[in-house]
Amino acid sequence: MRLATRLDRLAAVSLAIEDAVGRNIARAGALGRDAETLQKLDDLVQSLAGLGAYAAALADRVDAHQVIDTGDAKKVIQQRSLLGTLTDIQHDDVDSGIADFF
Repeated sequence: MRLATRLDRLAAVSLAIEDAVGRNIARAGALGRDAETLQKLDDLVQSLAGLGAYAAALADRVDAHQVIDTGDAKKVIQQRSLLGTLTDIQHDDVDSGIADFF
């Protein structure tokens, strides 16, 4: 269920980004050449929302006593905040993974 929650959060964030990018493209009058990119962003938003719903539906079908060994899977996650969400370990800071853009 934590995966579903994280995907829902990412879907909401990506929707806000899509709205901001769409408004800026529309203001610049450049929608024609950026329409394909905006469509891909819309697909990303919808995919994240769909994956969140899918993960939640799967989580509802899992018995509370079932345990999935996530030890090796956790090793591939480099972003502390994502790892914390998936493993129920809270981190107050938000890191950007490998690269720092901001």
